[in-house]
Amino acid sequence: MIDYVCSMCGARGVKLWRQTNTCAIAIDLLCAPCACIDQKTNLVPNVEGMIEKEDGWVSDQFPFLVPAVPTPDNETYWGYTSVPEDGVLWWKSLPTWPPPKPPDHARTTLQAIADAEPATILAHGYYEAPCDGCRELIALAREGLEHQ
Repeated sequence: MIDYVCSMCGARGVKLWRQTNTCAIAIDLLCAPCACIDQKTNLVPNVEGMIEKEDGWVSDQFPFLVPAVPTPDNETYWGYTSVPEDGVLWWKSLPTWPPPKPPDHARTTLQAIADAEPATILAHGYYEAPCDGCRELIALAREGLEHQ
């Protein structure tokens, strides 16, 4: 049975992305801010979950992640090109950004910052962090990198 929760921060009830070509039991589900950190990218989804690529192409995919849409039996995920219309509508109906998190969520953000490439941290603004505390941590990390 799938637990539709972000593997990094624990966000629930939001759009999640998953790896492609990965067995369902090994998939990490990622919310928008965690997907940005995981993918080390400055491609940030808008409120509809769409990502505009450098070439102007707009998609709901990160470079190596696709929307995670569970099958009706909640045992696995639809293949990206096989998702039925009701699954697409369900995913689109979810909010893209998680609500604020409690302060202990900062530990996950700190680890993600430690693992991220400096250019990725510098590229991200305040809006992709899941809570005020995390936004402050990212701001401090950016500030420190800008002065190096």
